[in-house]
Amino acid sequence: MRAQFPQLAATEVVLVSEGWDYLIGIVDWVDLCRSDPAVDLSVAWSTLEVDLRPAFFDAYGEVGNETRVRARVVAAFLCAMLADWARKEKVPSVLDAAVAGLRRAIDEDV
Repeated sequence: MRAQFPQLAATEVVLVSEGWDYLIGIVDWVDLCRSDPAVDLSVAWSTLEVDLRPAFFDAYGEVGNETRVRARVVAAFLCAMLADWARKEKVPSVLDAAVAGLRRAIDEDV
Protein backbone atom coordinates (compact mmCIF):
# COMPACT_ATOMS: atom_id res chain seq x y z
CA MET A 1 0.00 0.00 0.00
CA ARG A 2 1.34 3.42 -0.90
CA ALA A 3 0.55 6.28 1.40
CA GLN A 4 0.60 9.89 0.36
CA PHE A 5 1.35 12.62 2.84
CA PRO A 6 0.66 15.94 1.12
CA GLN A 7 2.32 17.92 3.90
CA LEU A 8 5.65 16.27 3.10
CA ALA A 9 7.89 17.36 0.24
CA ALA A 10 8.41 13.75 -0.77
CA THR A 11 5.17 11.92 -1.47
CA GLU A 12 4.42 8.32 -2.30
CA VAL A 13 7.56 7.05 -0.60
CA VAL A 14 6.14 5.49 2.54
CA LEU A 15 4.62 2.03 2.98
CA VAL A 16 2.21 1.62 5.86
CA SER A 17 0.31 -1.30 7.32
CA GLU A 18 -3.16 -2.11 6.01
CA GLY A 19 -4.77 -0.27 8.92
CA TRP A 20 -2.33 2.65 8.55
CA ASP A 21 -1.18 1.82 12.07
CA TYR A 22 2.55 1.78 11.49
CA LEU A 23 5.35 2.35 9.01
CA ILE A 24 6.53 -0.82 7.27
CA GLY A 25 8.89 0.55 4.64
CA ILE A 26 10.31 3.41 2.67
CA VAL A 27 10.16 3.00 -1.08
CA ASP A 28 12.75 5.51 -2.27
CA TRP A 29 15.30 6.88 0.19
CA VAL A 30 16.77 9.36 -2.29
CA ASP A 31 13.52 11.31 -2.48
CA LEU A 32 13.58 11.81 1.27
CA CYS A 33 17.00 13.38 1.42
CA ARG A 34 19.91 13.88 -0.92
CA SER A 35 22.70 14.01 1.58
CA ASP A 36 24.80 11.92 3.91
CA PRO A 37 23.29 8.41 4.36
CA ALA A 38 23.40 9.10 8.09
CA VAL A 39 20.42 11.42 7.66
CA ASP A 40 18.28 8.57 6.30
CA LEU A 41 19.76 5.99 8.66
CA SER A 42 18.89 8.11 11.70
CA VAL A 43 15.53 6.32 11.58
CA ALA A 44 17.27 3.25 13.06
CA TRP A 45 17.94 5.14 16.30
CA SER A 46 14.84 7.28 16.55
CA THR A 47 12.30 4.52 15.86
CA LEU A 48 13.89 1.18 16.77
CA GLU A 49 14.49 -0.20 20.22
CA VAL A 50 18.06 -1.34 20.94
CA ASP A 51 17.30 -5.02 20.43
CA LEU A 52 15.85 -4.43 16.93
CA ARG A 53 18.78 -2.43 15.51
CA PRO A 54 21.01 -5.42 14.67
CA ALA A 55 18.29 -6.90 12.43
CA PHE A 56 17.84 -3.53 10.74
CA PHE A 57 21.53 -3.21 9.94
CA ASP A 58 21.80 -6.88 8.91
CA ALA A 59 19.05 -6.25 6.37
CA TYR A 60 20.39 -2.83 5.32
CA GLY A 61 23.97 -3.89 4.76
CA GLU A 62 27.35 -2.59 5.78
CA VAL A 63 27.47 0.82 7.41
CA GLY A 64 30.69 2.32 8.71
CA ASN A 65 31.08 3.30 12.35
CA GLU A 66 31.44 7.01 11.51
CA THR A 67 28.16 6.92 9.56
CA ARG A 68 26.45 5.17 12.47
CA VAL A 69 27.64 7.86 14.88
CA ARG A 70 26.47 10.64 12.57
CA ALA A 71 23.09 8.89 12.15
CA ARG A 72 22.66 8.65 15.90
CA VAL A 73 23.50 12.32 16.39
CA VAL A 74 21.04 13.32 13.65
CA ALA A 75 18.33 11.18 15.28
CA ALA A 76 18.88 12.78 18.68
CA PHE A 77 19.00 16.28 17.21
CA LEU A 78 15.84 15.90 15.13
CA CYS A 79 13.89 14.36 18.01
CA ALA A 80 15.07 17.09 20.40
CA MET A 81 14.08 19.84 17.98
CA LEU A 82 10.69 18.22 17.36
CA ALA A 83 10.14 17.86 21.11
CA ASP A 84 10.99 21.52 21.62
CA TRP A 85 8.55 22.58 18.90
CA ALA A 86 5.80 20.31 20.22
CA ARG A 87 6.23 21.65 23.75
CA LYS A 88 6.03 25.27 22.56
CA GLU A 89 3.05 24.57 20.29
CA LYS A 90 1.32 22.42 22.93
CA VAL A 91 1.01 19.28 20.81
CA PRO A 92 1.27 16.51 23.43
CA SER A 93 1.07 13.53 21.08
CA VAL A 94 3.99 14.84 19.03
CA LEU A 95 5.89 15.73 22.20
CA ASP A 96 5.45 12.20 23.55
CA ALA A 97 6.59 10.64 20.26
CA ALA A 98 9.59 12.97 19.98
CA VAL A 99 10.71 12.32 23.56
CA ALA A 100 10.37 8.57 23.01
CA GLY A 101 12.48 8.88 19.86
CA LEU A 102 15.09 10.88 21.73
CA ARG A 103 15.25 8.24 24.46
CA ARG A 104 15.74 5.53 21.81
CA ALA A 105 18.42 7.62 20.08
CA ILE A 106 20.50 7.96 23.22
CA ASP A 107 19.87 4.43 24.48
CA GLU A 108 23.09 2.42 24.38
CA ASP A 109 23.47 -0.40 21.89
CA VAL A 110 23.78 -3.87 23.35
